[in-house]
Order: sequence, then C-alpha cells, then structure tokens
Amino acid sequence: MFNYSAGLGIIWGFTVFLWITAFIIFFETFALWKFFKKCGKNGWEAVIPIYNSWTKVEIAGLNWWWFLLLIFSVIIQLSSSDDYKVLIVIVPLFANFVCNYNLAKKFHQDTGFAILMTLFSGLMIPIMAFSKKYQYDSSVIVSKNGIFNDNCNNSSQDNDNSFYQNISYCIYCGTKLEKDDKFCPNCGKEK
Repeated sequence: MFNYSAGLGIIWGFTVFLWITAFIIFFETFALWKFFKKCGKNGWEAVIPIYNSWTKVEIAGLNWWWFLLLIFSVIIQLSSSDDYKVLIVIVPLFANFVCNYNLAKKFHQDTGFAILMTLFSGLMIPIMAFSKKYQYDSSVIVSKNGIFNDNCNNSSQDNDNSFYQNISYCIYCGTKLEKDDKFCPNCGKEK
C-alpha cells in the first residue's frame, strides 16, 4: 500500500533540492559575471559555456593553446576513443592551475592562492568577485606560458615584480596608494 505522506515528502525533498541547485548555479554564474567585469571584460562572456574558458585564458594573459587544454575533456569526449580517459581529468585541471597561477599574479597573490583557486573555484571566484580587497591589475606582466616562464620575459618580469612589491591598494575601493598615503585619495578611508 502506498503511503501518501512518504510520497509527498519525497516530492518536497526533490523540489527543495532543485531550488538549491538552481540557486547555486545562478550564484556561481553571477559571481563569474562580476569577476569578468572586475577584470575588464563583459559580464555576458561568463554565461556562454566554452567561450568563458576562452575569456579566462585572455584575462590570464596565456597563449591561445591553453584554451584547448582547458576544454580538453570536451574534445576527448567528442572523440569515441577510450584510450585517453585518464587525461580527461588531469589535463584540464593542470591547465586550470596554470590559468589561475597567472590570475593570482594579476591579483597580486602567490602560488598558494592559485592552488586554492584551482581546488575551490566555486568558493574563490565569488570571494574575488565581491571582495574589494582583491583588485585586478592588468599592468602586471605574466608569462604567456604560465608557470613555464618565457626566456624573453624573465629579466623584465623580475624587475616588474620588485616594483609591484612596493605598491599597495585601498582595501575598500582598490585605488593605488602611494607610499606616504595614510588615507585613500579616492574614498578617504584610512589605509
């Protein structure tokens, strides 16, 4: 005999699960939208599934072929070969780390931050998108090959890194602060 209260409980639980899932997807998409806008891109670029990977590679300043590595799992699944199933997880994860490595540099963060961005992107992207503490700096010079430095950029990159270590930013509005500033010249809040 069918228990109606158990059936209603299952339907109610499934409905709540769908609403929570829809909210998480909406929130993550909105956070990526804000993140892209913070990086100087259009927010709508976050909504288009494969194009948002292309945009992420552009923001990170990587060579175009890193995009192919980011979508490697899609490419392999389109082919019917079972030989490369292990690479479906490893290659995009590594490419995502390299992309996050350059992004972390552009946000004046270290390698540990890039690892957190790779492993917990669902948490880190919203934090970076909505926090005034993290400001994107397009003037930071990064390698087009991420962790694999280009030989032609090493000397200028070393000089630029020492330059950026002496720069601070307002945690409230992201304005670049001079060494002697005690208050932000933009928002007026204390350094």
